[in-house]
Amino acid sequence: MNNPIYTVMTFSLFDKLGTKNSRVIGFYHNFENADESVKTNSCDINEYSYDYALVEKVNPGFYPKATVMQYYKFNYDKHIYEPIVAPKELDMVCNFTIG
Repeated sequence: MNNPIYTVMTFSLFDKLGTKNSRVIGFYHNFENADESVKTNSCDINEYSYDYALVEKVNPGFYPKATVMQYYKFNYDKHIYEPIVAPKELDMVCNFTIG
């Protein structure tokens, strides 16, 4: 049975080699809950340090390939994360959270 999880990672910077100052802060069993928690900055995941967030869909097993990757950027005026298109520097990178 395939029961994916949706991991949530916050990070400060990125370049063509990946992310900087990152941490996986948790997971959900569906995208909607992960997305809502990130967008609303639940538990202050921004911490005035993490300008970006990522939700990845991860299937069970070793070295799984992330099939959903939604990036977010923090809007300091509104105090929320807003969905963004994947940064071009990270376009060819996947499996940030597990694998």
